[in-house]
Amino acid sequence: MANKTLIIGVILALVIVVSAVALMFNMQQQQPTPTPATTPREEPVTKTTITTPTPAKPSPTTPRPSPTPTPTETQVAEQKPVEVSPCVREGGTLVIANIADVLRLDPALITDVPTANVAELIFEFLVDVAPNGTFIPGLAERWEVSPDAKEWTFYLRKGVKFHDGTPFNATAVKFTAERTMDPETQSPDGELFRNTIERVEVIDEYTVKFVLKKPSAGFISQIVRNQGLMIVSPTAAMKYGKDFSKNPVGTGPFMFVEWVPGDRVVLKRFDEYWKGKPCLEEIIIKPIPESSVQVASLLAGDVDVIYAVSREDLDRLERSPDVVVYKVPGFTVFGIVFNVEHEFFKDVRVRQALNYAVDKDAIVETLFKGIAVRTYGPLPPSSPYYTENVNKFPYDPEKAAQLLEEAGWKLGDDGIRYKDGKPFKFSIILQEGKEAEELVQAVAEYWRRIGVIAELQILEYGTWVDKLVSHDFEAGYIWWSAGSPDPDNFLPFLFRSDGWANVGLYSNPKVDELIDKVSVTPDFEERKRYAEEAQRLIVEDSYWIFIYSGLDIIAMRDYVKNYVHSPFERDYTFVYLEKE
Repeated sequence: MANKTLIIGVILALVIVVSAVALMFNMQQQQPTPTPATTPREEPVTKTTITTPTPAKPSPTTPRPSPTPTPTETQVAEQKPVEVSPCVREGGTLVIANIADVLRLDPALITDVPTANVAELIFEFLVDVAPNGTFIPGLAERWEVSPDAKEWTFYLRKGVKFHDGTPFNATAVKFTAERTMDPETQSPDGELFRNTIERVEVIDEYTVKFVLKKPSAGFISQIVRNQGLMIVSPTAAMKYGKDFSKNPVGTGPFMFVEWVPGDRVVLKRFDEYWKGKPCLEEIIIKPIPESSVQVASLLAGDVDVIYAVSREDLDRLERSPDVVVYKVPGFTVFGIVFNVEHEFFKDVRVRQALNYAVDKDAIVETLFKGIAVRTYGPLPPSSPYYTENVNKFPYDPEKAAQLLEEAGWKLGDDGIRYKDGKPFKFSIILQEGKEAEELVQAVAEYWRRIGVIAELQILEYGTWVDKLVSHDFEAGYIWWSAGSPDPDNFLPFLFRSDGWANVGLYSNPKVDELIDKVSVTPDFEERKRYAEEAQRLIVEDSYWIFIYSGLDIIAMRDYVKNYVHSPFERDYTFVYLEKE
């Protein structure tokens, strides 16, 4: 997903899109550079294709570890020729089922994954990422970084046009960055950009330099691959103003045609796309929140691609002769979040008690087997910075009861706990959908057994996101999805005191200090130590109850050809349909 994350995974999920989205680096074993995305694709050799991007171990002598030797995040990226794959067949319409409707198709305003899924087809980044996590040239042919990691210079691709005919150049890059930084834009990424970027300089028409306020080891992951730096047409952005989200214009392979809220987004191919004319004539993205409905639509041939696959449906899809399933480790974290400003949750003993009270292992094994893995902290297990050297809060209802007693919550004759005459009852907000509802129902049942009552408030997706980001909740179902497993795509947004996705207003000065050290430290081992210590403190504070990380699973009809699955983004540029 355009990397770059969300979005609040809360999406937010914030799904954030995160942040949409940034890229894997600092890996552990080098892999060969993959075939460019525009060369002919190989079809899956098995019914289910499982791809695991292998981290490449960083060199301690380089300023910044990176996925593979070239190009690294802090070294010069060599220009690579664009090889256009001939379309075996041209034309046709690809219908995609998205997990929710888009909210705002303006990169500067994206906060969720469903919108990012669409935006990445319209807009592009300066830097792309290969399926194995390697940074490769995008709209920038190459880049350089100063020894102190405070100046990043990008050499831009020539001859690229926006969908409205505006030429792509350094001025467009500067405009996009400064637009996200402008407080009047009200971008959720604005504060991050303002805190990071001192200024953007146009060196010449095709050279742009970012001068940073402080060294940034993860500038590409955190900023360049952030949805706030998806390059927009200055002409269109100025023309439409606040309505740009309804009239998005980028340089991507597909152009925006229409958005019918609640029904569809329609895109058509951009014939002048710099990598070559896309094979498909049109893409339609339809919001279908329920995974069971997505599966039924796929099997019936009403849609060609789905992004939601439940545990119950996975086996049926893998056995279908007409469907291909792709699975890779995901960059998501799912759990429960508390608003620590609420009177019930200010006491860390209460939050820890509610953590001990939930059998998280049983939930994952029962509800998400085959589609997720257990996670014990704020990073996904796919991250080279992830650690399980934390308090795992094993299922211990006796310990939970003890902590609640110590915090003054006494068990009443009715089986409910009380403190100062108030019952321990609160609401927990969640998005509509089977997976979310089953998870929260299970959690609430565990809490009921220790005398705590959580009333489910099931909301439409957009309303749920809005309540989270506005801190208008007591407890909530939450998930975050990023464009890469780098800690800079999780920790600053979700757990720093001023993080825009810090929906529950968590604050720990020591955690803030460690997060800042993670962001500026170039040495992998030292950076990992800071990240691990931050994870231990975050987990101990029990601001979130961390439950699982989902596998990135999509399924499509077998006539969808030339597709290469990547955990970083969905690329349909040279996909074609081989229907009878």
